[in-house]
Amino acid sequence: MAAILLSLLMQGCPGNPMPVIPSTGPLLNLSDTGPRRPSPPASPEGPRTGVPGPSTPAPGPSSPGSPRGAAGGPRTGGGIDLGPELDWADWWWLNAYEYLGPIFPRTPSTSGGDAPDRDSDSFKVMAESARAAAVAATADPDSRVRASAALTAGRLYGPSVRADLLRSLEDRDPVVRRAAIAGLGLSGAEEHVPLLLRMGTVRDARPLEEQDMALLSLGLGAGRGRSGRFAGPLRSFLLTASENDRRLLGPSAATSVGLVADEAALAEFAKLASDGEAPPPLRARALWAFRAARAVSGRDVAIACLEDRDPDVRRAAALALGRLGKGEEERVTRALVRAVETDGDTATRAFSLLSMGEVGGATARKELLDRIAHGKQMLRPWAAIGAGLLSRRDPDEATGTTLARRLAEERNRGTRAALALAIGLSKTQEGREVVRQMAGDGENSRERVFAALAISLGRDVEGTPALRRAIREIPNPAVRAIGALALSSFGSPGDAAALIALHESLSAPETIALSSLSLAWHGSRETLGRLLDDASSAPGAERRSAALLALGIGVSRGGVPSYVSATGGWDYLASLEASHFAALLWM
Repeated sequence: MAAILLSLLMQGCPGNPMPVIPSTGPLLNLSDTGPRRPSPPASPEGPRTGVPGPSTPAPGPSSPGSPRGAAGGPRTGGGIDLGPELDWADWWWLNAYEYLGPIFPRTPSTSGGDAPDRDSDSFKVMAESARAAAVAATADPDSRVRASAALTAGRLYGPSVRADLLRSLEDRDPVVRRAAIAGLGLSGAEEHVPLLLRMGTVRDARPLEEQDMALLSLGLGAGRGRSGRFAGPLRSFLLTASENDRRLLGPSAATSVGLVADEAALAEFAKLASDGEAPPPLRARALWAFRAARAVSGRDVAIACLEDRDPDVRRAAALALGRLGKGEEERVTRALVRAVETDGDTATRAFSLLSMGEVGGATARKELLDRIAHGKQMLRPWAAIGAGLLSRRDPDEATGTTLARRLAEERNRGTRAALALAIGLSKTQEGREVVRQMAGDGENSRERVFAALAISLGRDVEGTPALRRAIREIPNPAVRAIGALALSSFGSPGDAAALIALHESLSAPETIALSSLSLAWHGSRETLGRLLDDASSAPGAERRSAALLALGIGVSRGGVPSYVSATGGWDYLASLEASHFAALLWM
């Protein structure tokens, strides 16, 4: 039975006395042979399966520079077991929200009326109610709720939340303090730049994890309107910091600089990425910065790094090239094809297939379709997703026809699920009927999960009846919750009652988190009102925590979790790097 572990219950981790609290980070288990990560106690709802939903972030590794998992075996960090080295579903959930989300702009509306403009009085009232709920929750007795309140206060930042958000910086719980730092970043408020810079670059009594979070939060704020004037000080920090600080804090500093595409920093990053003596995580993050900035100035160094001796550097180079092909698509595709054919690291080959899809072009399309049909079984799902990404950007019905034919012929469960997802990504007409049938009647949970998501990704309005049937009839509550998330993305007013009814029927923390996100994405007055009720008066801390985070997503202009900007295109196999970002940035 497929199981996606969305809740990491109270458990310690080696070298870190701080417990891992319930979280819904996007590190998943979609294996039908049983869980490969630590499982929470059994729930009366049955096997757990779902996607990342809003819940309190877990603490990351004991320090950002802790030893990484050994190559060739399970990668672990911060109490999170990343399992086998390669699973396309893990990559998907770290990148899903670049593609998956509300299809149309959401505003609070009644089930029978048109949605008002986001600047309307009714929407402002809803936003202010959410701010008030966040402020009240900063004093909640449960630390999970206080952490969620700090993150939502940042998302919905305004004068009414400022004092309480700053006060949360001194909370007795370290997770709440880190959430408050992230909240300052999410606010996008220029006034907090000096504070975050000081917290990030000046050693004081604060723990290293908080210093690291401050550095990362600077970049998160840049995506919400903040200027990039912090890039200069961070560049200086990276150049003058001790070797230990560069190793421990450099990746987060480099991430924030990459998010603002600072040209002077990118010039330094080209040297850094090529420096074989520099820490591999920092070199990899320097390559990621070129991807984040879409800076073709990093193309040559990324191509060169495909030959590096360190696998994480090669993986980062392969992923970076997906966004660096503009103007030289054929040259970049040739480099990626060479990596697929010659690299001894399966992940580098898989990531090269994904990047071919992002680069696009006739050569990349042919390579991907050939490998879906004739490539090694382990790489076929990656080739399928690459083809889906390519066709999503450059629509081509021939690709849809090939994907549909391969789905009809494929017998491997994992590859079938990836092909269904690829059909949704491609937004083609071919294969839609098969995907709709899989959403309710697939042979296993993985098929049903990704077929449901494909309906949303493909904007297949005619597939919504299949989703409605799935959330009524599928026994597994978490699979029903995934169907609800897919259904909610269409925002049909008539679905509000069914989404709320499903939400009320759930009891496991991870399914509550997922259904809370579906209520946020639906965005009606009914669903957002239910979240407000949960945030203010639900008896369980899990419901209050999830509702608060979902409100922040549903009422803010973003609409999707903000960790997308800091994890999109990142090498999720980089052990503690991945757990650090995934666990802390589910906001």
